[in-house]
Amino acid sequence: MSVFGIVVEGPYDSAVYSTLIPRIRPDVELVVMRQCGGVPALRSTFVYWLKKFQYPIVKALVIRDSDRRDPLEAETEMSSILKQSRFTPSFPVHFHATTRALETC
Repeated sequence: MSVFGIVVEGPYDSAVYSTLIPRIRPDVELVVMRQCGGVPALRSTFVYWLKKFQYPIVKALVIRDSDRRDPLEAETEMSSILKQSRFTPSFPVHFHATTRALETC
């Protein structure tokens, strides 16, 4: 079973990504979604949610808006937060910052 764990800002992101991921990756059978309630909350809680993900999660995505900044800057920031937490997930974690909020597309 291929299960992705995804941490996002809010309900709109959750609805969109839980629909898109299986369409992009047909091998994904289940998307376990966690909402944080905005960028500040995501930055402070995504490590907590990663710790709560357990088998059979095969990959985790942390997705947030870049807030008009360089997406690489936001992705690097999230990666740094994970490293500082000293938590090493048993699955790969990928960070993605969208260049625009989904709801503006």
